[in-house]
Amino acid sequence: MDVICFSDINWDYLWSRNQQLLTRFPKDWRIIYVQPSFSDVMIKHPTQVLPRQVRNNIRAVSLPTIPLFDKLAILRKINNLLIVFWTRIFMKIYNIKSPIVIIYEPRFSCAVGKLNELSICYETIDDRLEFIGVPGWIESHIDFLIEKADLIIVSSQYLHNKLLEKRRHNIFLVGNGVDVEHFKKARENIEISSDICDIKKPILGYVGTIGEWFDFQLIEAVLKKFSNLSIVLIGPIFPEQRNGINRLRKSYPNFYALGKKPYNSLPNFIRAFDACILPFKINELTRSVNPNKLYEYLAAGKPVISTALPEVQKYDETVYVAENYEEFLSYISKALTSTHDSKKSLRIAYENTWDKRAKELIKIIQTKKVRT
Repeated sequence: MDVICFSDINWDYLWSRNQQLLTRFPKDWRIIYVQPSFSDVMIKHPTQVLPRQVRNNIRAVSLPTIPLFDKLAILRKINNLLIVFWTRIFMKIYNIKSPIVIIYEPRFSCAVGKLNELSICYETIDDRLEFIGVPGWIESHIDFLIEKADLIIVSSQYLHNKLLEKRRHNIFLVGNGVDVEHFKKARENIEISSDICDIKKPILGYVGTIGEWFDFQLIEAVLKKFSNLSIVLIGPIFPEQRNGINRLRKSYPNFYALGKKPYNSLPNFIRAFDACILPFKINELTRSVNPNKLYEYLAAGKPVISTALPEVQKYDETVYVAENYEEFLSYISKALTSTHDSKKSLRIAYENTWDKRAKELIKIIQTKKVRT
């Protein structure tokens, strides 16, 4: 079987759901991974613009489009033509004739029906329209996919319920997961990363992207009340959040934002954490989130303190789920002083492995692979 994945994240930016699932597809499936940005790749990593083999059966490509043309409807049509043209070129190069098309990035909906595809699978793991700065025209692309996709995959029950308001058929819930064996290393006597080994303990740690969902006011409330502990953030920082990060750095000597770290080294950081946190705002954007970092924390055997995300609340017997700031602060003391049931955490992690999620998705794709 052949697959074309129109991704919303570049292959080397962050090891996330897209790569975790695709690398678990059958090895005889040929996959073209289309990166979402050509101009950014050209500027930051020019060698990655060229098609390259990232796994034995996976090739990452960037489709040349014209920067800024997406801002105007009449010019977007030119980029639409370029997207379809270059995709067909790569299909010819790699002898792909009738692919399954998986779309994470709605911008690529212009390719639907133009690639001789067997079926269209729309994967939606966030409520895209709730992000700040998303152009208004993307809504029509999302609505088009909701109408035309042969199957829709969602990562949370909240998203599933929301989509049922627009269509009633072929919507499947495939949650996020974890590579348990990788994050279990944090339970072992592995070397702690040199970037964190000298930071004062106890440490509250966060691993993940720092974006508009991140609650800086909550972090500041923790820093004000617990001057004896350190907060360490690991992960890429969106430009809009840099001011918040810099302000906390200047104001609190026990606050550390260490930036993006290689996926392979994350257990070496989590090993140093005394507890892990999910300090997300609760709003229409985050209600749809199924945070895979939750399962990573649990696999690592660490106590977890989270705001009341719907997908986290189902684990409230294991995770400290706070309904407000006061409760979050009270749970910190409990998490640091109480005995943590790490075996129960590990059971939850094993119930949510990427291997299981990939098998679920493969079964759905194989069952619905022919367009009706």
